[in-house]
Amino acid sequence: MTASRPIESVYLSGWEYNRLLQDDPTQPRNSAISAATFWAGAHQLWLFKRVYCSRESYENETEATDRLGWFTGDVLRDLYYDEALQISDWTNLPPPVAQDLRAAHHDATKIFSPNVIRRAIRTGDANTLEASKLMLLGPLLRHYSCLESGAPNSVNNWIQPRRSRRPLWQFHLQNLAAPVMAGLQLCRPPGTGVSREAQNRQKHVQETVEGPMIVDLLSGEGEYSGARGYEPYFRRLLPVREAYEPINDQLRHDWLTQRDTLRRLREAADQHLWADLHGQWLPALVTGNKDAARDFDRWIRTAMRLRPIAGLLNSNPVTTIVGTVSTSAATALLTKAGVPLPDALVGTLATVTGVVLGASRLRKSLGLAVFYQKTM
Repeated sequence: MTASRPIESVYLSGWEYNRLLQDDPTQPRNSAISAATFWAGAHQLWLFKRVYCSRESYENETEATDRLGWFTGDVLRDLYYDEALQISDWTNLPPPVAQDLRAAHHDATKIFSPNVIRRAIRTGDANTLEASKLMLLGPLLRHYSCLESGAPNSVNNWIQPRRSRRPLWQFHLQNLAAPVMAGLQLCRPPGTGVSREAQNRQKHVQETVEGPMIVDLLSGEGEYSGARGYEPYFRRLLPVREAYEPINDQLRHDWLTQRDTLRRLREAADQHLWADLHGQWLPALVTGNKDAARDFDRWIRTAMRLRPIAGLLNSNPVTTIVGTVSTSAATALLTKAGVPLPDALVGTLATVTGVVLGASRLRKSLGLAVFYQKTM
C-alpha cells in the first residue's frame, strides 16, 4: 500500500442534503444526526480518533435533551467533553474550503435539483439523499481528512425506506469491529425492556404529531427554516414529551452503563489500532484497492488467531516471556491459534517469537491482536 494522508476522523452527517435547497451551502440550516448511530454498532465512535458533526446538529440534539429529555444530546456532550467530538461550523471554514464547498454545491444541484431533493424526502428515498449529501460533503471530508459515518438515514424513521447501497469500506470496518461488538452494545435497540403499551404510546405520537411535520422539518423550509428550524417541532412535541420518556430512559441508562467502556475502547484503539487503521488501511480501502480489501480481511483473521497469545508476543524484552511460559508451551499456543510454524522448530522461546514476528503479515497483525485481546 502506498503512503497517503491518514484518515483519522469520521463525520456524523445529518440532514445536510437540505443545503442543496439554498443558494449558499455555508449558511446555517436545520439538521440533526441519526440516533441509530448509537444502537447500530456505534463502532464509528471508537474506530476513529476524532468525530465531527455540524454545529446545527449538535445544537439541535442538545436542545432536544434539555427541552424534551431525549438522550442523544447527553451522548454528544459527553463525547465533546472527552474531546472525541469536534463541532464543524460551516460559517467559519477556511476560505478555500468554503469556496470548494460552494463549487460542490453548484455541481450537486445540477444532478440533484431542489425538486429531486424534496421528492426524495417525501418518498423516503435514502439512496438519493445520501448520494447528494456525499457529493456536497466532499470538500469538507477532504478538509478534515475524514469519512462520512454511513449511519442509517433518519428519513427512514418516518418514511418507508428503499434499499440503499453502501461503500465497501463500511462493510470492512464492520468486519473489523464485529468481534468487539459481539460483547459490547453501546445502546440496545429502542424499546428493549420497555412495555408494549409505552412503545405503542410513543409510536402513536410519532405518527400523529411528528409525522405531519417531517417533510418540511427535514427540508428546513417554511417555519422550519434556519439554524433553529427545530423550534416549531419542539413546541408541538412539548405537550406529549411524556410519551418519549420510557424509551429515552432506557437509551440513557444504556449509554451511562457503557460510557466508560467506550472510553476504554478508545484508549486501547489509540494504543494498538489507530496507527495502522488510519495510516495504512483506510486510505487504501476508500480507493477501492482490491489487494487492500483482500489483505484487510487477512489482517483481521490473523489477529483473531494471534489474540490468545498476543500479550506474550507483544512483551518486551523476550526474557519476560521466557520467564512466563516454556518454548514447548509457546509452540502449543501458537499451533492452537492457527499460526503456521516450521515442522522442525527447535530452539528457545526467542526463536519461536522471532518466527512469528519475522513474518510480515503476522507482525502487522500483532497490534490488532493485542487490541482484540484487551477488548473482547
